[in-house]
Amino acid sequence: MHIDAVTFDGQSNNFGRLLRFKPTVGKWREWAMPMELLAGDGAQLRGELLAMGVELDPYKARQQLPHYLQSEHPKRRIYCALQVGWCGDSFVLPDAVIGPKSAGVIFQSGERGHEEHTQAGTLAGWREGMLLNLNVPPLPTEAIGPLRWCRTAVRRYTDHFDRREDPRGRTYYWLAGEVVDDLDAAVAGPADWPTDVAWIAAGGASLTPLQPELFWRGATDNLPNPAALTTGPGPA
Repeated sequence: MHIDAVTFDGQSNNFGRLLRFKPTVGKWREWAMPMELLAGDGAQLRGELLAMGVELDPYKARQQLPHYLQSEHPKRRIYCALQVGWCGDSFVLPDAVIGPKSAGVIFQSGERGHEEHTQAGTLAGWREGMLLNLNVPPLPTEAIGPLRWCRTAVRRYTDHFDRREDPRGRTYYWLAGEVVDDLDAAVAGPADWPTDVAWIAAGGASLTPLQPELFWRGATDNLPNPAALTTGPGPA
């Protein structure tokens, strides 16, 4: 087992070690191990390593493994992400990091299994389907703050509808409620990015990456014939 790097988050917390080891069967593996697993008797750590195929001496591992992991301090430093999502300019998955600075970021967890997340597509492919939404505050040019990457804020409306009639006498309801910007709502994107509404309100210009394409991205070969989904004859 080798210790390749020291890991920690953007707040210099959640320290760990990037371990590289050869399991009983298969190729070399990497795991960003949280240092907190060394607390207590280290049974959870040993259990995770055994499950990943590391062969441990049942007698020596209790004493020598914690000492080895804490005594080695490699020069390499890597930022760790504790959850799937954006970390700076990189998108972090349990088994891969996508982005221009992917070599400096890794997913860190005390559990080995994250099969619910998989990688699909490439950074170049994502860029092709990306829409950039630019918002500029209504201020003189010299008063506008810097352009920043931002998340999309949540906009809500108070429930108030006006009953109206169109020129043909048909009734319709017009949404007349006041706009409420929910600045505390949890939204997608890096946590250190402000929301577009908050940044515009502060006088800055916001730039938000969006993915407007909503068409089904999965396989289409197994889709049934539309005619088989109808219960009666269609139009001629």
